[in-house]
Amino acid sequence: MSREIYTIEQEKEVLEETMKSLGYNLNHNYFIADRGLRPFLQAIFDHYPISVSMFLGSYSLLFAEDHLVMLNMKYLEYDDPKKYVQKIKYEEITDFFVSRPFIKYCLGFKANGKRYYFYIDANGSYSFTGLNYSDKNFQYLLEDHFKGLLKRKMLGAYSDNKKKTFVLVLTVTLLFIVIEAVFTSGVASKGHTFSRPEKLIILLSVAGFWSLLYWYFRNKKH
Repeated sequence: MSREIYTIEQEKEVLEETMKSLGYNLNHNYFIADRGLRPFLQAIFDHYPISVSMFLGSYSLLFAEDHLVMLNMKYLEYDDPKKYVQKIKYEEITDFFVSRPFIKYCLGFKANGKRYYFYIDANGSYSFTGLNYSDKNFQYLLEDHFKGLLKRKMLGAYSDNKKKTFVLVLTVTLLFIVIEAVFTSGVASKGHTFSRPEKLIILLSVAGFWSLLYWYFRNKKH
């Protein structure tokens, strides 16, 4: 049976009941975040009416004494949380970081050969009512360095995110312009030659594309 939730208070109550039924004590050690992609890919979808969380889902992350609990909020549709719980021991987690590449915070780590990225608006940027319980719990965990998992400066390699986001969006835009120019100008037709503006667009697009690749591989460790 699915659980109907209409308010943030109901969400908090249901989630706490669920976590307690799974045997966990709650003390500002959990929050809800959207599963996402690498920050540079997330930037692309954030500029289009596509929600990555629609496909990857939202999760409740609970930091227990010696392991991380990830509960897929999809369980609310079936009221069977045990099928949607994943546990990862802290000793299996590496490359743990917290950054703020855009408006939302990004929490990422690697475990068992797989990378995870979660996003949360813990500053209330999208809220008209201020911080909720999940945002406050995230801030509490951030101050506590997430049970010792966070060992480096929060913003890390993404501190100059505005410049990188600008370059990324510009590159994607230029690539679309090139595609449009190629197909609308009849490049495939015999004897066609590029005009000076077309050559300039292609040159800028190629330069932007290589800049994007350079930025990506430079920050690939995240």
